[in-house]
Amino acid sequence: MLLGIIIVIIGFSCLLENLGISINWGILVSLLLILSCFYLILRDKKITFWSIILFIIGMWNLLLNLNVVTLEFSGILWPILLVLTGISIIFNKLKLKNIRRNEKENKTLVFNGIFSGCVEKIINEDVQEIKVRAIFGGVELDLTNLKITENLNIHVYSIFGGVDLLLSDDYNIVVSSTSIFGGVENKHNSKEEKNKKNININIINIFGGTDLK
Repeated sequence: MLLGIIIVIIGFSCLLENLGISINWGILVSLLLILSCFYLILRDKKITFWSIILFIIGMWNLLLNLNVVTLEFSGILWPILLVLTGISIIFNKLKLKNIRRNEKENKTLVFNGIFSGCVEKIINEDVQEIKVRAIFGGVELDLTNLKITENLNIHVYSIFGGVDLLLSDDYNIVVSSTSIFGGVENKHNSKEEKNKKNININIINIFGGTDLK
């Protein structure tokens, strides 16, 4: 689909050129790179390393063609790649990826997907709080078999990442969210009933996304 859209845009631009309407190809290519970045994010429902690189290249070339910056992108490409690689190594050394921690005293579960993916299924655990952090990575939690005796609070932080929560119909789902260049897609269709326990989901997305299913 993306390839088709790009071909249509390029073909239409060529038509305008042949009709005597000037096209700034530098700006057009930059916008196509940025469009490709957002397409990958929407398709994969998370922000990946390559989508970040596409966005940086596209945005920098756009600013260059608009004369906002004067430094060629090749001058910042390798430093950016080195910084991102270094951050990835640091997080790996700190063992912050694919973490599942059970704090039994306060009935808290913590899941981190940092520069990688974390997939977990929770079965028959009585918890009061779940913390989910997806930073340049993804977390998928299957909560369909979760059993709780009290209301549950779930805190989701998605920063350049994606989170999928599979939820049970046995509970009321209450969602509050704040998104900056991100979004929440709620596909869960359970009906609110007074005799059900609540699962309260607080979501913060920054260049990230969260899906409730």
